[in-house]
Amino acid sequence: MYDVVALFRINIEASLMDPLVQVNGIRIIFDFDGLSMSHVAQASPKHAMVSLQWIQKCCPLQLKSIHIVNNSMLFNVLFTIFKPFISKELRDKMHFHNRDYSGLTKCISAKCLPPAYGGTLDAPECEGQLLGDFMQLYDKHYEAMDAFGYEESNAN
Repeated sequence: MYDVVALFRINIEASLMDPLVQVNGIRIIFDFDGLSMSHVAQASPKHAMVSLQWIQKCCPLQLKSIHIVNNSMLFNVLFTIFKPFISKELRDKMHFHNRDYSGLTKCISAKCLPPAYGGTLDAPECEGQLLGDFMQLYDKHYEAMDAFGYEESNAN
């Protein structure tokens, strides 16, 4: 779970380098195909709440919408549990499509979506390893970003 959060953070920091993203914001698609209890067990309720608070109060990007696709019954149960902790503003930005991508193409242009989501985008699928290798090119940038913030003082 910590790797997922770290990946999400790195992708947001990379996105912030693009001036168009800074001006226009982002739309996120979360694909929960294959979500299992072993995945869910990796996230404690405390960790889920911290992640939710970060998204609602600390995320530096303008979040236009969140689209949930391939949501299973397990996801729906978890969402019901956490729904009271999600702000109305964030809930209003969430759209659930399950496997009906026609609703997704009404919110996001088909030319920006791959065929797997009902779109016409002609772009190669990017494997995780390739994306990881690409992101490692920015290690120095991320190390510099991690140097900002507060440090605990050991002064007596």
